[in-house]
Amino acid sequence: MGAVPAGCGGAARARQGLAARARVIGLLAGAAGTPREFLRSLTAALAASLQASDFSRGCPIATVALETATASSSLRSAADQQFSAWEQEIARGLAREAHPTAGDRELAAQILMLYEGALIMARVRRSTAPLLSLDAAFESLLAGRRPAAGRASRR
Repeated sequence: MGAVPAGCGGAARARQGLAARARVIGLLAGAAGTPREFLRSLTAALAASLQASDFSRGCPIATVALETATASSSLRSAADQQFSAWEQEIARGLAREAHPTAGDRELAAQILMLYEGALIMARVRRSTAPLLSLDAAFESLLAGRRPAAGRASRR
């Protein structure tokens, strides 16, 4: 990642880190052969990152978003934009080569909500088990998913 411009400090580094996470999600999506493989690789990456930080770093915006959402419209907007970017990358991973449908975007939002909750619980419990247990939930969500018209099921 490039250098942080002088005078930008922590805010610029934080924005770069958040953008990097979206890029990583996109890379994992592109490398996976199926939506299930994509979600498994994303879960493994999140668990490894959390464990490598000794459970000190989960979602990079959750704490700030929770503490400032009612007090700062600009911080709330920035958090919402970041969650939307992550949802978009997850939806692209679900859609594979096709353009994400409304169903892909809705499912991506549900998946992100599951990840956010699991990251919080994993930090509190100092265990990757909450993240790794998501596989069963994702299997259920994907099993109920209907392929978009013109797109073959890649489950």
